[in-house]
Amino acid sequence: MMTTRNLLNLALLGIFIVLVSVVVFEPGKAPEKEKVKLTDLKKDTVSKIHIKRAGKEDIHFAKVNNAWQMTSPYQLPANDFRMDSILRLVETVSHSQHDLTKLDKSQYKLDKPEVVITYDDKISISFGGNEPLDYRRYLQIENTLHLVSDTVYYHVSGKPTALVNLQLLPKNVSINKIQLPDRKLELKEGRWQIENEPRDMASDAVTQLLNEWKLAQALDVFPASEKPGKDQIKIFIASQDKPIVFSIVKRKPDFVLLREDKAVQYQLTEDSAERLLHLAKSEPVATEETDKVVPAAK
Repeated sequence: MMTTRNLLNLALLGIFIVLVSVVVFEPGKAPEKEKVKLTDLKKDTVSKIHIKRAGKEDIHFAKVNNAWQMTSPYQLPANDFRMDSILRLVETVSHSQHDLTKLDKSQYKLDKPEVVITYDDKISISFGGNEPLDYRRYLQIENTLHLVSDTVYYHVSGKPTALVNLQLLPKNVSINKIQLPDRKLELKEGRWQIENEPRDMASDAVTQLLNEWKLAQALDVFPASEKPGKDQIKIFIASQDKPIVFSIVKRKPDFVLLREDKAVQYQLTEDSAERLLHLAKSEPVATEETDKVVPAAK
């Protein structure tokens, strides 16, 4: 037999179900529109990019062995972070779309676009001006005007070297010889031979030096503007016949290395010169008997 208490509980349960339905399903609210992607391309399938810039040199990229390379105007590994931004553009959300044939292209600065990016010779994206309210960028694909969040334009409109990898050496290189201004290190029969070996050298100095070069990154990369200095650094890599040659053009206030064969120069911090040009010294230790500081044994 149903008691008054049970009837009350059932009524409260019914009210609860109705409230949950209102929160979850929001009756009367129009369903959210499906987000429109700028293109149907997938960024991981793109293998070639051409950036055309008004009044400036074109930039070309190609994907080689799953790594992006700038092929023109410089032949160097590309900056991974900025390449990812350029690639993600093909999958970015278009906030609005309009038929450009019914609009005045000059109002959106698309009559003479400053930048046009072409992916795989398939889809070209022209860059117009900024929308004044949210500073989103006007883009043109064929006859459609799109409005997107602006994350790419300033990367591709500046100097081409801004799209070059900041690392001085290719990734995962195997170094077998280093020629510094004051000494030479060479791997022979599994052991490193050091010319002019310093007495106070740390036991892991060679390993430290190799790691410094393998991981060295510039603060910035510029088109070559300096003349080669008298001091050179030659890095010999196992997979290459010729060494990678850097010329020291400045040590202070920044450490600047010129790579003449690639027509670029790398700007590094002043203190990086010590780590890249010299073998680490051993830490001095104090003896218990005399309390004098002597070099640590190698």
